[in-house]
Amino acid sequence: STEPQENGDASGFYGVALYPQYKTSEKFAIGIRGEYFSVYNGGLTDVIGLDTQGDGDVITATLTGNYTIGELTLKPELRIDTTSEDFFLDNDREATKSLSSFVLGAVYKF
Repeated sequence: STEPQENGDASGFYGVALYPQYKTSEKFAIGIRGEYFSVYNGGLTDVIGLDTQGDGDVITATLTGNYTIGELTLKPELRIDTTSEDFFLDNDREATKSLSSFVLGAVYKF
């Protein structure tokens, strides 16, 4: 956080993340990543989901699998992002506070 400004308010940001993972076998592991990030009194600029006073919160949850086939690892991932202010666009191009996504990654070791 910053020193108090002329109006007496400090500004800043904080966050926390948790990354537990469980290995079910030699070939498969599953993990969840939870994150919370908050900005207050314009503590950061160009951050998603801030209101006109520079305040906002972001919460994300990501479920990730790791499946290994020899030298290839497949990583399916389901992610949900939520902000305190409308930031994302839905299918109708309307502003909304949340976004869900699915990604399939592949890593090959050689």
